[in-house]
Amino acid sequence: MEVIGFTSGEVTSLFQLIASILKLGNIDFSHRSNDDGTDGCDLSNTAGKQLLTLIVYWATTCSHTLSP
Repeated sequence: MEVIGFTSGEVTSLFQLIASILKLGNIDFSHRSNDDGTDGCDLSNTAGKQLLTLIVYWATTCSHTLSP
């Protein structure tokens, strides 16, 4: 990926993001009702919370853009 302009750090971050997305199937959700009467959900396990934290971290720190 370095050929298209990604640094080695960005490549590592991208692989971490892909691994996180693949682990999405391991997240447990539990049903809850919102105050306004609509349906909602909570993350039931700590792995899901850690995964969400990693995705948010990656999304806020990787600022690479590709130009045509």
